[in-house]
Amino acid sequence: MDKILCDCSIMVVDDTTANLDLLDDILSKKYEKIRLFTDGNFAFKSALSDPPDIILLDVMMPQIDGYELGLKIKANRVLSDIPIIFISAKSETLDKVKAFQSGGVDYITKPFHIPEVMARVETHLRLGKYRAELEEKNNKLKETLKSLKEAQSQLIQAKTLSSLGTLTAGIAHEINNPVNAINSSGIALGKIIRKFLALIEIYDKLRTENTDSILEEAAIFKEEISYSEITEGVEQLLRNIDVASNRTIEIVRSLKTFTHMGRNEKEAIDIHENIESTLILLNQRIKDRIRVTKHFGNIPKVKCFPGKINQVFVNILANAVDALENKINIGEPAEIEIKTSLAADQEKPSVNIEFSDSGAGVPEDIKEKIFDPFFTTKDVGQGTGLGLSISYGIIKSHGGNISIGTNRVGGAVFILNLPIE
Repeated sequence: MDKILCDCSIMVVDDTTANLDLLDDILSKKYEKIRLFTDGNFAFKSALSDPPDIILLDVMMPQIDGYELGLKIKANRVLSDIPIIFISAKSETLDKVKAFQSGGVDYITKPFHIPEVMARVETHLRLGKYRAELEEKNNKLKETLKSLKEAQSQLIQAKTLSSLGTLTAGIAHEINNPVNAINSSGIALGKIIRKFLALIEIYDKLRTENTDSILEEAAIFKEEISYSEITEGVEQLLRNIDVASNRTIEIVRSLKTFTHMGRNEKEAIDIHENIESTLILLNQRIKDRIRVTKHFGNIPKVKCFPGKINQVFVNILANAVDALENKINIGEPAEIEIKTSLAADQEKPSVNIEFSDSGAGVPEDIKEKIFDPFFTTKDVGQGTGLGLSISYGIIKSHGGNISIGTNRVGGAVFILNLPIE
C-alpha cells in the first residue's frame, strides 16, 4: 500500500470496546493513525477539531446512534465530504438502505471479515484521495481558465488595436492626400492673389490725367502674369480645395461611423452605410488595385453593436485583400463582391451579408478550422489567427451566424446572417 494511504487518519466509533480493539488490531497493521471512540458526541467534537479521512461508525449506540450521527456529520460543512462506512450486526436490506440515507458510502456487517474490512476501507480512502486530487485539479483548471480568459481578452484587445493600427495608417495616408491638395492649392492661390493685389495697386494709381498710361501699364502687367490663365487657374484651385475638403469630411464621417460612440449599446444601423464607411477606411489598400462591386438589396436597419459589427467587416475585407495580393502582384484582375439581401427560409427575419473575393479560396480541410482561435494560413508574423475567431464570436453574440463557402470562380465567400430585431 502506498505511503499516502498509510498516513490517512481513520476514526472508529463503536460503544463496544471489544469491537474497537478488534478493528484497531486489524487496521493498525497497515494504517498509522487510528482514533477510537465509544461516545458519538465526543467523536463528533474530535472530528470537528481534527477531521479524519474516513469514519467507521457503529449503528447501535446509546445517546446518539450511528444513523443520527451520520446525518449530523453530513450536515456539517467541515465534515460533509468525509466518507462514512457503517458497521452493524444488522444485515437486513432496510437497515442498509437507512445507513445510505444517513450519509453512508458503504456498509460492513459483523462479525468482521478482515479482508473485507481492509478492502472497503482502502477503496474509500483511495476514492477520497482521488476526489481531493480531482478537486485540486479542478481548482487549478478554473485558475487556468481564468488566466486563459484574461489572456484571450488581452489578445482580442491586441487584435483590435492591431486592426485599428492598420486602419490608422491607411486613414493617415487617405487624409494626407486631400490635406496636401488643399495645402498646395492654397500656396498656389496665395501666389495668384499676390499678383492680383499687385494689379490692383496699379489700378489704384488711376487718375483723370493718367488714365491711358496706367491702363497701358496694367495691360503690360497682365501680359506678364498671364492674367487670363491665372484667372482660370483660380477656378480650378478652388474646385481642388472643395473636392479635397469634401474628401476629408467623408473620411472623418466614415471614421466616426466605424468607431461609433454608442458601440456599447445596441443601435439600429444602416448596414450599407457601415460597409461603405469600412471601404473608405480601407481605401488605401483597395483603390487602383481591387475592383469592388456592390449589390445592395432592400434591407431594413439591423439592431446591433455598431463598433463590433464594423470590426467584423474590417476583418473579413482585410482578409479578402490579403487573399488577392498574389493576383495583384502578377497583374491579374482582383475583385471583391459585396451583396446584401433579406434571408429566405429563416424562422426569424434576418439579413444576409456576403463578402466574396476572386482569390485562391479556402481548401475544404481548412474550412472546419478557419474560425478556430489562433488558426492562420498566413506566414509567421503576418497574422495572429484571431480575426475570424473574434468575428465568429461577435456574430454569434448577436444571435447570428457566419459561414464560409466557395464562389463560382473558386474564391472564398463569407456569409453573415444577422437577425432583425
